[in-house]
Amino acid sequence: MWAPVVNTLLDSVVPYVSIGGVTGLTVTPENDEKLAAAINLLLDSPTLRAQYGREGRMRMEAQFSANTMIRRTLEVYEQILRRKAVTEVIRPAGVSPASVSDF
Repeated sequence: MWAPVVNTLLDSVVPYVSIGGVTGLTVTPENDEKLAAAINLLLDSPTLRAQYGREGRMRMEAQFSANTMIRRTLEVYEQILRRKAVTEVIRPAGVSPASVSDF
């Protein structure tokens, strides 16, 4: 069995990684009562724990596996290299940006 997640809604990647109501529960920051209630809800509901745990595992495998992360990293590098190649065609090596604008 995989574990569900209880997290806080922060201005970060947390809401993207752990989706409230899908892979676990999300509560507002600095609210001890809501955090405790979310934890107690999962402790009291084996079915909900299992559902969120399963969904979290499937999301992790689909979005964050090593192969997926490697593929996405390579895609970023390829985009950077394509932009660099276009820039070099527009501005040949050794030509400063100021001299290009003089044309």
